[in-house]
Amino acid sequence: MREKEHEEYNALTKRLLEEGYSAEHHPDYVRVDVPMWQEKTLDNYEGGFIYERWWIFEQTFKIPCGLQCKGL
Repeated sequence: MREKEHEEYNALTKRLLEEGYSAEHHPDYVRVDVPMWQEKTLDNYEGGFIYERWWIFEQTFKIPCGLQCKGL
């Protein structure tokens, strides 16, 4: 399995790789977005892992004006 060079990954993927995770073994709040017929690899359009939608909806974000918003 050939994967992209480390600097081409998104920040989430870089952090998870440093923590020892892989495309096959990762936390439940992220996924590897590849078609079902393809082998799971971090060499994808998104640059590696992406957050699961349910996890984003549960988070609180602070926008530039200082307002805090729920992900949903």
